[in-house]
Amino acid sequence: EHTLEVKAPKLRFKPVKVQMSLSTEKLPSFIPAEVELCGHFRLASSLKSGARIPTIEVGSGPSVEATVSEVGKSADFCVFLSPAKHTIRLAKSSNSVRFAPTTVNVDLTSGTVEDLVFTQFLATVKGELICAEICPTGELAVNLVSPDESDMQMVAKLESDKKDPKRATFTFNSVSPG
Repeated sequence: EHTLEVKAPKLRFKPVKVQMSLSTEKLPSFIPAEVELCGHFRLASSLKSGARIPTIEVGSGPSVEATVSEVGKSADFCVFLSPAKHTIRLAKSSNSVRFAPTTVNVDLTSGTVEDLVFTQFLATVKGELICAEICPTGELAVNLVSPDESDMQMVAKLESDKKDPKRATFTFNSVSPG
């Protein structure tokens, strides 16, 4: 009796015991026991102190922590799972950066997945300014303070309402939630 071990990149196989002799014409089929799933978190800017990447939860398996790059602008993860369909979720946490999508269905029955991407969620904040007199034109600057006490200076152009000079609108792009 012989034990055959198959090794292949991004796949794991269980050892198979086989009775072999000079008359053995055919080896058994080798089916992966586990297939690698890899992904990436894309951040809009460097990870701030105290903020963290959410934990990846596999519906039918382990939880996985991503490894943040040295400059803090990305994070990568890999995990071996059974060759089946899986639901991947991002764990909710008060100090985690928000990413989209929050849930992904993956099918590992036909092989590895190496390009699962989660992108940092950034909001567009639109508002209206109502003035006692004619609204000024130009720029509107605000300090946005998040729950973790970090602040961000944002500047937006004020667009006056052509029909009502006492109204103006503004838009802040790429605002982190919080």
